[in-house]
Amino acid sequence: MTGQVHGGRNGPAIPAAHGRSPGLPGAGAADHIKSPPVPGDGELSAAQREIRAEFVRRRGYWADDWQLILELAPEIMAAYTDLSAYAWETGSLDAKTREFMYIATTAAVTHIHPIGIRTHGRNALRAGATPRELVTVLALLAGLGMAGYQLAVEVLEEVSPGSTAIRPCPDERFLELRTEYQRVFGVWDERAAPAIRADPEFFTRFLRWAGAARVSGVLSPRVVALISIAANASVTHLDRKALAREMRAALALGVTPAEILEVCNMTSGVSVHSLTIGVPIIADLIREEAATQPAGPGGHDARVEGQNPIAEPQAPDERSAVAATQSAAPDDHDADSVEES
Repeated sequence: MTGQVHGGRNGPAIPAAHGRSPGLPGAGAADHIKSPPVPGDGELSAAQREIRAEFVRRRGYWADDWQLILELAPEIMAAYTDLSAYAWETGSLDAKTREFMYIATTAAVTHIHPIGIRTHGRNALRAGATPRELVTVLALLAGLGMAGYQLAVEVLEEVSPGSTAIRPCPDERFLELRTEYQRVFGVWDERAAPAIRADPEFFTRFLRWAGAARVSGVLSPRVVALISIAANASVTHLDRKALAREMRAALALGVTPAEILEVCNMTSGVSVHSLTIGVPIIADLIREEAATQPAGPGGHDARVEGQNPIAEPQAPDERSAVAATQSAAPDDHDADSVEES
């Protein structure tokens, strides 16, 4: 996509059009391939309209991200509707906290999905989040990179024992940093010990950096733990040791196992971005293939035989996007509650 048109109060981000493209192949005898569905023409069958209405009813919104999936593979959209609605229909977390969980997966350095960050950031603001809270969520994620340093220290010590102690770390200093680590992370993690002993000065600065988000008081300790669980359990990150630390910290704070699994239920949906990013590319390829089809017998263009040439849809203006969402959504409150996951 070359850009976006962002909707208004209820309007999702709408990919901007690339420009006009030739029509897709028709059903003429001269066609050597079966005509694919017309991607993005907005023409939905009754069954497809029902799937969209069901998504709006259960998730509270409709985004352009889903439109091409609905048109090209409605059964996939129907199945995703059922999956994505599960946590919202059975869980106990509030809407703002849930949006933080989606941000944890879309903004983690191992994924970085700008559309998802924008979508769920907008939803979080509508659910009552402050700008400071959103920045703090992102700062929590910015600490994920420390896992690479800890891993490097462990591996270097394995291949060259004793080589990692590049700066002195007396026992008293080690105990000070261990105590500070527990204050920042809620529990002690033995994996931190080699990193502390390797370079206590660097680790001091890391704890100051991590603490600026984790113990600033902007987010509650429970929410901090849940966000960290979401990031570390995401399929794009999968840090088992950090996940165990965050789960222990969460349970010590009174977070229930059901709440932890609710978070992981939601964050498992991050893999749907294979569809939301991939299907528009497939739609472009369909249009490109259509453009190469030869004319049929008698000079008729086999690409458009039996149908009108259909260009790639132009993005609707903001008012149209808002109106479409409002007409489909059960009410304004529901339409504002969530976005793409």
